[in-house]
Order: sequence, then C-alpha cells, then structure tokens
Amino acid sequence: IANLGGDRKPEMVIRSATHLGIIGTDDDGNFVTLHAVAHGNRLGAGGWLTMVDDTVVGIGDFDGDGESEICLRSSTHLGLIDYSPSTGLSTRAVLPVTARFGTGWLFQSTDSFVGTGDFNGDGVADLAIKSGTHYGFVSYDPVAGAFETLAAKPSGSSVAAGWSIAVTDNFLGVGRLGSS
Repeated sequence: IANLGGDRKPEMVIRSATHLGIIGTDDDGNFVTLHAVAHGNRLGAGGWLTMVDDTVVGIGDFDGDGESEICLRSSTHLGLIDYSPSTGLSTRAVLPVTARFGTGWLFQSTDSFVGTGDFNGDGVADLAIKSGTHYGFVSYDPVAGAFETLAAKPSGSSVAAGWSIAVTDNFLGVGRLGSS
C-alpha cells in the first residue's frame, strides 16, 4: 500500500492468479480498479512480462521523484515498475538473474529480498537482500537507469566487536534507526 499515482491517496498493488493491478478508492470510499494487466502481457515495449509467479518485493520511492514505484521479482528477473493514472503500469528497469547489481552483487534465482528502507540516508528506498553466502543492500540509480550494490558482506562477517551475522539468521525488520 502506497501513494503510487501522485494523488496523495494510497493505492494497493494486487497480484491475482490472472492479473497484476492497482486498486484505489473513489471519493465515497469504494474500491475501484485503477489499472490491471493480464498475466502474459508486457508493461511497455520490451518491458516487464507479467506472470503469475511475480512477487512484490518492495514498494517505495526508489528513484527520488517523490512517488512510489513497485519492485517486482520473477523466477528470472527483478523489475522496477512505475504507475501513472494516465498511462498505467510501465517498466523503469529490468535486471535478469545472473546479472550484477552494478559491479557488485551477482543476482541469483535463490536470492531473497528481506525488506525495503533507506539504508544509506539519501532519501530514497533501497532493498535488503540475502543469498546463501552474503547479505547486503541494493538500490536503483535513476541516472544510470540501473540497479547497483550499496553494500555486501559475506555470511559470518563481523558487524561489531564480537558479533557476526550469518545469512541463516532471522532478518526481522529493516529500516534506518536513529538520527545520526
């Protein structure tokens, strides 16, 4: 749930067995379908191919434009999707499995996205990710139009004196705590 259309009203992203869509409310508080795309269709020319196995891994302002985008994952790709009330859903970026987030993290089909937050304090959303061997943060660079690695650590790396984190540890929540 986020403000996707720039109208300062929250919308919901829905993935059903047949469609990917945006649901909002009218002035009387009734649910209305704002946009829906049947699975098997692309979001723009050469864009994201909607499939029944798509998973929403994050919703947030990934590009710093003040409006939220949808980060989707399929078994083969990671995608950043825009929504506009006038044009519907469109593809901002797509990264295939086995490609790198910039020059860092090698994206694998077994990687897990564990949350969304502003991990570097730049005011835009980033993704927390873990694999069988590493954990880290990735972000979207709107100038390059691509995802990049912010930080990555091997499992078992020390994060403070006497404490290390393993990818088998539970990641219970993400966010930027404190105000340093």
